[in-house]
Amino acid sequence: LKVESHGDGMVFLTGLTKGNVSWTSGTADLSLLIRGTPAKPLANGFLVLKNSELLFQDKEINNLNSTMVFDFNRFEVQKLTANIGPNGVINAQGGIPLIDSTLIESRPLELLIENTRIKTAFTDVKVSSNIIVKGSILKPLLAGEAFISEGSIFAKRANNPGKSTSKK
Repeated sequence: LKVESHGDGMVFLTGLTKGNVSWTSGTADLSLLIRGTPAKPLANGFLVLKNSELLFQDKEINNLNSTMVFDFNRFEVQKLTANIGPNGVINAQGGIPLIDSTLIESRPLELLIENTRIKTAFTDVKVSSNIIVKGSILKPLLAGEAFISEGSIFAKRANNPGKSTSKK
């Protein structure tokens, strides 16, 4: 299977993600050759994002720049930087196996998130984290730290579903 797209071809993400990801602007160059079997696929290619903007679950991500490489049985983020919302920042770098979680990366995938506001039906908090992703893309293992500050988490009590408690 050969997939190639240049320019704004990432618009298809909206349909594939049921609206959770909406491509707004920027350029994306994708060249991907997939062969092998579904159990042992081999992927070779790259994805380069330049000055891209997208919405991820209604969270604005802009100034997204990244170079990612599919290297047969692994996926490598050579560099990823982006702004999340008005003050948040994300940086990522490192590799992770596609399928075989027994493969060990010399530099595992690391995600750094700073000053990112997360708002859901149950939360309104600022998050910063340093997460190391090992395992595989299909079975990721997460390790690291996550810091939650400046906000509220609302939880419904099990014995009284109509009431909620707030922790600050």
